[in-house]
Amino acid sequence: MLKVAGLFTEYPNERGQIVRAAQDVTFEVPEGKLFTLLGPSGCGKTTTLRSIAGLERPRLGEISRIGLTGMYVGCDGKQCEADGK
Repeated sequence: MLKVAGLFTEYPNERGQIVRAAQDVTFEVPEGKLFTLLGPSGCGKTTTLRSIAGLERPRLGEISRIGLTGMYVGCDGKQCEADGK
């Protein structure tokens, strides 16, 4: 099963402005089921998938996969490590 709860991701763009790529993303995908993310350009689909894959570090939230849980709490925009549980 995959569970994403309260995922927030922000990063600075090339002008130094904060981009809010994913804001309070929450969903569950039961084991053996397929799931897709649909939405307009810039709404955080790719950022969410990169976070699930471990390529992005969210500012806040929880990502749980079978055998692995990562919680991201109050990183204040800095690179932070997941608290493994």
